Amino acid sequence: MAWNYLKSSPFANTTIQNSFTFQAYPTTICPYADPVLCVAFPGVDFAEVTNGYCTFKMALDVTAAIGSSAAAAFESLGGNSISSASTEQIGTWVGDFNRSIDTFIIVGLCSFVVGMVYLLVLRFTVRICVWLAIVLIFLGLLLGGFLAFARSGQCSGDSLLSTGTAVVVQSGTTVSTAASNLVTATSVSEWCSGN
Repeated sequence: MAWNYLKSSPFANTTIQNSFTFQAYPTTICPYADPVLCVAFPGVDFAEVTNGYCTFKMALDVTAAIGSSAAAAFESLGGNSISSASTEQIGTWVGDFNRSIDTFIIVGLCSFVVGMVYLLVLRFTVRICVWLAIVLIFLGLLLGGFLAFARSGQCSGDSLLSTGTAVVVQSGTTVSTAASNLVTATSVSEWCSGN
C-alpha cells in the first residue's frame, strides 16, 4: 500500500525510478525470460545446500564489513525464517485438511457408491460388451481388408472413395451376372478361340 502511494507521488516517483534500478544477470547465466527474476541483490550470494537446492549466503564484502560472527548470525536467521515458513506452510496444509475433512468423507462415500453401481451394471452387461467388442473388431477387419483391396487397384490420381465405389459397382455387376447365369443355366467362357 505505502509503496504504491509512494510510486504515485511525483516527488518519490523520480527517486524510485532513479535510485532503485538494478542490473540483471545476462540470459547466459540466468535461465528466466523475465529480467525481474534475474536481479542480483547487493551483498547476497547463493550457496548450494544439496541436490541443486540453493540458499542465501552473505557476500564476502559484507562479511568483511560486519565480521564473520555477525554474518553467521544473519545467515542462520535467514535459514531459520525459511525453516519456520516451511513449517508454517505444512501447518496451514494440515489446518486446511482438518477444515475440509467432511468433503473428503463425502467424496469417498460417493466414490464407493458409484464404484459399486458400476460393478453391478457391469455384471449384467458384460456379455453385451464382449460380443459388441468382438463384432466391432470383425467389422473393422472386414473394412480394413476392403480398403486394402481397393487400394491395391487404385489408379494414379484417383481418390480412395472413387476407387472403392468402382470396386463395389464391379463386384455387384459380377455377382448379378453370376446369379443370372446360374438361374438361366448358361455358362459364359472367356477363352479365346480362333486365330
